[in-house]
Amino acid sequence: MMTKRMLLYVFAVTAALLLAACNRQQNEADRMHLNKLDSLLTVQPEAAADSLKQFHPAKLSHYNRGYYQLLEVIALDKT
Repeated sequence: MMTKRMLLYVFAVTAALLLAACNRQQNEADRMHLNKLDSLLTVQPEAAADSLKQFHPAKLSHYNRGYYQLLEVIALDKT
């Protein structure tokens, strides 16, 4: 028979795994959006710069935040 402590442990691990999976999906979606903006930078730098302003860099993962900052610098250079 499981004790309350064991049930709490199982619940905590399950919740942590679910949160990690959701976070990974968001990171992947952000990366894909940044990739599209990267491609747009060569043809329409003004449009890409405007789209970058819609992002909230504080909510991005460490990798995506770096990618965002790189794209922001390139966009500012091209406009």
